[in-house]
Amino acid sequence: MAKDYFPELTEYYPTVTLKDLGTFTSGYNNVPGHVLEPAEPMYAPVTAFHYSSQSDILAYTLTEIAKEPLHKLFKRRIADEIGITDEAMDWQVFATNQDNVAVNGGSGATGASVIITARAMARFGWLYANNGVWDGKRLVSQEYIEFASQPQVSALVPMYDKRGWYADLPGRYGLNRWTNDQNLKKEWLWQDAPKNTFAAQGNKNNICFIMRD
Repeated sequence: MAKDYFPELTEYYPTVTLKDLGTFTSGYNNVPGHVLEPAEPMYAPVTAFHYSSQSDILAYTLTEIAKEPLHKLFKRRIADEIGITDEAMDWQVFATNQDNVAVNGGSGATGASVIITARAMARFGWLYANNGVWDGKRLVSQEYIEFASQPQVSALVPMYDKRGWYADLPGRYGLNRWTNDQNLKKEWLWQDAPKNTFAAQGNKNNICFIMRD
């Protein structure tokens, strides 16, 4: 449970999992202006979908697990291996934890985002396209990639905000990844793309599409 690493979640979110946070179905709500201060849930876990700062809570929780900034972990295990330089990517810090460890943002919000060049993003996409293997070395487990790139939110799960821009996502969202699947009307998200296409999509329509063999 996420509360095992972020005890502040215990009162309002005792059953929320890392998957719930990664799929925007946790119901997380915060004190206005204070992302890391939990408030009463917007909805019960997995009963709705809301594209929001839940990813920042996931980033905080993963930092607690890693015991180091996520950017440092990513640089050592992924970026250096696939040729993403410090100049090509800036993963912004939005908070520090109780041990004064920097917490890199998990969302596309100002001050909590990843600023990355198109070529660097393409390298990251190519890693995913090759099932986590780079130059014959496995960097990411295929099990994780399969999980992240397949729908994890049922099309039956309603949007929390009925007017939200993300109406296309229920039924078409994996783990922090958009997936090419069907909504309740049996419409594919990207009808002309291979069915196994998935994408990382950032703020202001920055998109990296991945199509695997």
